[in-house]
Amino acid sequence: MSSDGREGAGKFLFHTWTHTARISRAIAVLLMIWGGMIVSVFIPGLHLILVPLLFVAGLVGAVLIYRQKQMLLKGEAPCPACGGENSLAKQAIRFPKQIQCVKCGVNLSITGSE
Repeated sequence: MSSDGREGAGKFLFHTWTHTARISRAIAVLLMIWGGMIVSVFIPGLHLILVPLLFVAGLVGAVLIYRQKQMLLKGEAPCPACGGENSLAKQAIRFPKQIQCVKCGVNLSITGSE
């Protein structure tokens, strides 16, 4: 983690998915959205919009889920400028991640590897 040339270290807990787990998650999302697509076939009028929309949404959602290799479960990062503690909640993360210190407002850059 860095700010204006100053660096610090934080503590982060990640969950990393294997290739097989990523495929399983992507298929699950695809099936859930396409299940909604099948149900929407029986809704008069709306089926003209929902069926194609949910078909595409299923494909896009599956690709996005497949590309997600890891998730930040929690993180704590002290600000190199003021020492204030910054907490990160559960979220999908890609590096570098930009956050703002809650205490002094300095922009922080969190770097790491995927």
